[in-house]
Order: sequence, then structure tokens, then C-alpha cells
Amino acid sequence: RMSEFTLGKGLDEKSTLGPLINAKQVATVTELVSDAVSRGATVAIGGVAPGGPGNFYPATVLTDVPLDARILKEEVFGPVAPIAGFDTE
Repeated sequence: RMSEFTLGKGLDEKSTLGPLINAKQVATVTELVSDAVSRGATVAIGGVAPGGPGNFYPATVLTDVPLDARILKEEVFGPVAPIAGFDTE
């Protein structure tokens, strides 16, 4: 379902996912996703800011996120769903 989101301005009727608060937040989300990928996570969908005007970041799903990834320890404030496995309850 994450792949069904449409990036766009909040007042655009076709938009289902609006912009982040500012360019700094786009950079932060990009850093967190990059950190997870560098540690072994896989990008299932999304994962790259589209560029151009606006502070947009696509709906993103990360799988196999290692437990030491920053994205599991810091608040993301972006449309990213990190999925990590575990051995205990």
C-alpha cells in the first residue's frame, strides 16, 4: 500500500502524501535511510528524494534493518517504515 501514495502539495486533490517540514528534514530522513542501507537494510520501495521544488520524500519501506541502524533509535519524522527481525519476544 505504501507504493500507492502520491506525492504532492497538500491542497492538490490527487495528493495523498504531502511534503516534510523543510529541506533539513529531507536531508535527515535521507541520512537515516542511507545509514540503514549501509548497514545491510534493503529498500523495498521509495528510498530516494525526488529532487525538484518542495520538501518531498516518498513513502519508503526498508526490510532487514539491522538493530544498530540509527533509524531504529531516532525519530524519523518522515514516511519511512523500517522492518527489523528479532530473535526474542
